[in-house]
Amino acid sequence: MPEQDPFLIQPEVWFAVLCERASHDAEKRIQLINVFNRWYMDRPPEASGIRPHAHVRADLAVGVSAGLGEFTGNIEIQDVDGRVLSSTPAIWRFAMGPGETMGATLFANVDHWFSEIGNYFFIVRLQPGGLEVRVRLEIAERPDAKSAGTPST
Repeated sequence: MPEQDPFLIQPEVWFAVLCERASHDAEKRIQLINVFNRWYMDRPPEASGIRPHAHVRADLAVGVSAGLGEFTGNIEIQDVDGRVLSSTPAIWRFAMGPGETMGATLFANVDHWFSEIGNYFFIVRLQPGGLEVRVRLEIAERPDAKSAGTPST
């Protein structure tokens, strides 16, 4: 096992959400538009031959602060049993600490087709140190069959 940097301080999670759009404004304030934690299953007519599904296309926004060191982060999507459904390589690289920044924000586009209702997790792992940020998403039956493909808060 590699020796860990004795000066490494894991950042703290500031926020972690799924939303329809995430960005910074001109003053570098974070904008999270239409935050949600539930997405509804679409059930096309049986005659179409299309299986029930929930197509989640969103921004995963994760903010961390108060750490010290150089970090990378990757994203996994897991089901409630911990089975990995999708993963990305290290897509987030940042340094925190004196002379650097006191916080960092990841905005990642996520695009995944779910085929079953249930709870799922978007997991961001930071290395070194192994901090794990979990964002839960529920895929649920639509209470009103008239609306389609929309998230819920």
